[in-house]
Amino acid sequence: MSTRARIGILKDDASIESVYHHFDGYPEWLGVILNEQYNKRNKVKELIKGGDMSCCWTTRRWNKEGGRDIEVSFNGANYYSYRNEDAPSKISKNFDEYMMIDCGQEFAYIYTLENKWEAHQVYKKFSEDYTKVVHTNTRPVEIPIDK
Repeated sequence: MSTRARIGILKDDASIESVYHHFDGYPEWLGVILNEQYNKRNKVKELIKGGDMSCCWTTRRWNKEGGRDIEVSFNGANYYSYRNEDAPSKISKNFDEYMMIDCGQEFAYIYTLENKWEAHQVYKKFSEDYTKVVHTNTRPVEIPIDK
């Protein structure tokens, strides 16, 4: 089972560009990794530029030829584009729209204009037939100092 998350960067116009993150999205892992490894605006932009990902900090990579993951000798993101999927970032016009994106996420992260990470736990209410999100509640959560 995965703890899904969204990773976003706040822009000057209040829009948020974001990507899906599949594994270990809880603050005790993903929040700490974002603080440790993606703690500058240019690093966050580069991370998001790659699109949706399995994990943002791993030595595993998708192998385009067979779809399996392979071991590499450095840490970084394992993007779905590595297995030939088109999974670009999404732009939300504001915080509320960002939180309404549904990718099954339990947490959402935003790199702020003050160059700090914020984490939010996400609770969604769906329509009776579960085809769309009708309401989202969020609450800020702390990102621990380290793992």
